Amino acid sequence: MLRRESSGGAVGGSVSSGAGAQSQPSGGDYVGRAVTIKRGEEALVVSAVYSAVEIVSNTLAMMSIKYQRRDRKGGCYVDDEGRYGGQRLNYLLQIQPNERQNAMQFWREVWQSVVLRGNAIVWLERGADGEPLFFDMAHRTASVYYDKQRNTYEVTDLSLGVYKELDGREVIHLRNSYTDLSGLWGISTIAYASRALSVSATADMQTLDTTSKGGRMKFIIMQAPKQTLGVGRYSFKENSAVAERLNDEIYSQDVSFLNTDGELKQVSLSAADQQLLQNRQFGVAEVARFFGVPKSMLMDDGNSSYKTPSAAQTAFLNRTLAPRMRELELELNAKLLGVTGYGPNKIHVCERNIFVLDLDSQATWNKSRLETGVATVNELRKEQNMPKVDNGDDVMVSTNLAIAGSDKLSGSAGSGNGNSAGADGNGAGTDGNGNNKKDGDGDDDD
Repeated sequence: MLRRESSGGAVGGSVSSGAGAQSQPSGGDYVGRAVTIKRGEEALVVSAVYSAVEIVSNTLAMMSIKYQRRDRKGGCYVDDEGRYGGQRLNYLLQIQPNERQNAMQFWREVWQSVVLRGNAIVWLERGADGEPLFFDMAHRTASVYYDKQRNTYEVTDLSLGVYKELDGREVIHLRNSYTDLSGLWGISTIAYASRALSVSATADMQTLDTTSKGGRMKFIIMQAPKQTLGVGRYSFKENSAVAERLNDEIYSQDVSFLNTDGELKQVSLSAADQQLLQNRQFGVAEVARFFGVPKSMLMDDGNSSYKTPSAAQTAFLNRTLAPRMRELELELNAKLLGVTGYGPNKIHVCERNIFVLDLDSQATWNKSRLETGVATVNELRKEQNMPKVDNGDDVMVSTNLAIAGSDKLSGSAGSGNGNSAGADGNGAGTDGNGNNKKDGDGDDDD
């Protein structure tokens, strides 16, 4: 549970871990059958929400977070593998943040907390000498009191026996896209999507109810006003008995005989009339908008073409993941390194892991880097955990490009550098500057 308060009292609402959607009443209480989604975990009963949260949190958790130092020779940043501080911090960021969770589990929970509850509170425990010990966070069972005037966080988790007061300058606070009026506390996506998600959850519940009853409709027995009066007319009591018998037999018998003078009138809509399927499809589109996940990634391939998956992945990376990656990178640098530590060192969120199984994209990217001189053969092989090769450290650039009007494009003789030369069978010819060269006999060929 995350709770934000100020010194003046409660400011935000409390968010607790829900056990799922509320149980549904039976009978004819249609109003009571409406499912209301208010809390983050309750929304997971909608399949599209479950999938969207899983995709966002898992993809972001796959990012490799690297603590790097500036290389004095090259001027670029390289992974800090120093025995003191650097190696330990990289181990916590990339492998095991604490003794209960590995890095994938920890950062996945962090992003689930951001999406479903609006905030994620993370901190780094340090030893007496400042050495990093482990990362921890306010889990869903925790209560967080935030004093915006003092900029302190009080985290209480009775289930884990945790009570801490944290300095806001050291707390890694990841907020959802929209915040309260102060801009200091995030608001869950579920708070804005509540109405659309309630429609989807109610449609799911009604589909289950209709299916479990075999598509049974609701009827009433009505007597026409011109029916026989007096002794020949069925009484209200007799018709009520017929209705009760029909209600019981409609589940157990395929055919029922009604001994009544009344007429059956349908008072409920069929699944087709209620457009339950259309409502569920509408729910997928709404979830896709709220969570920034393309419909094709939520297994809705309607009206898609062969270009849709590629375009959807590009949009997802640039519009949904990139801003959150940037926010995480800024927050880690600000809270872990600070003004004095940033510059000589930095923390970088690397996206390379999300393309691990996309071999075509990897091949295209590696080829482009090699041909433009951005990476050498050995650097690319190192990324693939392959040994170095001879001459693999040379920077190569494609020679397909040339300046407009240059000798290379016009095909002029003698163009090129000093290594390009024409030669006859005896090795004679001119070098790239037009000077004579000796043949194999040592004589000039002028």
